[in-house]
Amino acid sequence: MRKLAVPLGVLFAVGGSFGAHALASSVGGSVESGPPACASASGSVDGTPVAGSQSVCVPPDTPAPPSLPGLPGAPSLPGPPDLGTPSLPDLPSAPGLPGTPSLPTPDLPAPSVPTLPDPGTLAGLIPQLPPVPAPPLPELPSVPVPPVQVPPTPEVPGLPSLPPPPGLPI
Repeated sequence: MRKLAVPLGVLFAVGGSFGAHALASSVGGSVESGPPACASASGSVDGTPVAGSQSVCVPPDTPAPPSLPGLPGAPSLPGPPDLGTPSLPDLPSAPGLPGTPSLPTPDLPAPSVPTLPDPGTLAGLIPQLPPVPAPPLPELPSVPVPPVQVPPTPEVPGLPSLPPPPGLPI
């Protein structure tokens, strides 16, 4: 990682002499984890001949880093103490409410209801309109009604016969 930081530091130091505008150019990097693991970085400053790139790979014969020791288990904590169920003190009973006082009610006179006049006396007050004759009704055509033959009711032995319906000829 130290070898990668040196070219980037040189790139920024050279770019710094051109001002902040020249510094905002292009910088890129990538990391590949496959054997061997490699990291690459490249950069350039637009409008200048300054450009650089570098790749760093881990040699295949590098020993594996030592493993970290396991974390110790969390210590066990004692359970909460048993405090028991607290008893509540008895509350005093609520005082009784006073009764409602009786108020005097004055005698009020009943309102008088005016009487309506006799409808016969109002006839002269309402203007009378002359009767309007209704137009005569047109003559309706007569429709012939054929006679209706009602078959006799069959008699069933053992049952009394029913009387004829009212209003129908037998």
